[in-house]
Amino acid sequence: MWRYLDHHDVRLQKAMRRNYLSLAMCYRNMDVLLIYLLSFFWNMDVLVTPNGIVKSILDVVSDSWLSARARQAAAHEALSMIKATRNRWKENAVKPLHRGERMMVSSTIALLEEAESTSEFDAWLHLRCIGRKIILDLPIRFHKHFNRLARKGKRLNSYIITRKDVQFVFDLEVPEPRMEPVVGVDTGINVLASLSSGEQLGEDVRAGIDRINGCQHGSNGQQRAVRALKQRIDETARDVVQKCGTVVVENLKGICNRTKERVGKTTRRLLGRWQVRHWMTRLEQRCQMEGRSFHVVSARYTSQTCHTCGHVEQGNREGRKFLCRKCGYADDADINAAKNILSRFLTGAACGPGSKALA
Repeated sequence: MWRYLDHHDVRLQKAMRRNYLSLAMCYRNMDVLLIYLLSFFWNMDVLVTPNGIVKSILDVVSDSWLSARARQAAAHEALSMIKATRNRWKENAVKPLHRGERMMVSSTIALLEEAESTSEFDAWLHLRCIGRKIILDLPIRFHKHFNRLARKGKRLNSYIITRKDVQFVFDLEVPEPRMEPVVGVDTGINVLASLSSGEQLGEDVRAGIDRINGCQHGSNGQQRAVRALKQRIDETARDVVQKCGTVVVENLKGICNRTKERVGKTTRRLLGRWQVRHWMTRLEQRCQMEGRSFHVVSARYTSQTCHTCGHVEQGNREGRKFLCRKCGYADDADINAAKNILSRFLTGAACGPGSKALA
C-alpha cells in the first residue's frame, strides 16, 4: 500500500536523509580519532586524567575536521574505556577495542529537546559544534525502560549515539547492599536459570529460540521473535535477582564459539540464538540496580562434578539427569551444576583466573 506524502512529509524525509548521511560521516571520523587515542593513551606511562587533556593531545590527528569539542568527547571516551578495562582485569588487561559506528557525547555537543510539533516521536536530540558547521536533529522515541529509569533517577546530559538508537545515562540511588542469600546460578538452553536452591526459571526460553530459528532469516517475524526472547530473558533476570542477595554465575565468555566446533548443525543454530551475552549483561545490570552482589567463577567441569563427593567424570551426566558413578548421588544436572558454582565461590574459587567480583 502506498502512503500519500504531502510536501511537509517529503521535506522531512529529505532532511532526515541528510541527517543520516552526515551522521555516518561523523562516525567514520570519530572512529579514526578514537582508535588513535586508545593507542596513544594506552602507551602512556601515567594515564592522563580527563582534566589533563590539553590541546596538544587533541591535535594528534591533524587531518580530522572534527571540532575541539568533538575531539574532547573522543578523548574522554578513550580514557573511560581504558580505565574500565584496567579496573576490571587488573594486570591481565589488554587494550580495549573500538567497534565503530558509535559516539559518546555530552551537553557540550548534544541537547535533548521536547518534540512539540509532532506526535510521531517524543524528542529531538540536537547536535551541534561537531565540525564543518554540521547541525543534526535526531528524532527520539522513548522506550518503556527510559520512562521507568526517568521515574527512579536523574537523567544525565550524556548520550551514546549508534546507528540504531541513542543510549541515555541515568544517576540512580542504589538500595542498601543485600548479601544474603548467596545463590549459584547455572545457565542453560533448555532452562535459562537453575538455582542452587533447587528452583528453575526461564523454562520457556528454548521455545523462543526455536521460534527464531523457524523464521526466515532477516524477516520482520524473526526480529519480533528476537525481541520477545530478549524480553523473556529480562524478566527471568529480574526474577532471579529478586530471590538472591548474592548472585554467583559461571564464566561463559566464548562458550558458543568453543562449543560450535564439536556439535552438529542443529545445536549450532540453537547456540547462535541463545543470547547468553544479553542474559549475563542483564543479570549484572539488575544486580547493580537492586543493590545485589554479582560474582563470576570458572565454568570448568561444573556439569560433570558431583556436588556431594567431588567425583569428576563425563559419564556422570546424561542429558538433564545427573547420577554420580562413584557415590550414586542423583539430581537434576543443572541444579547440581548450580550447587557446584556456589561451592566454588564459597571455597574461594571466585578469586581465581577468569573470575571477577562486583560489589
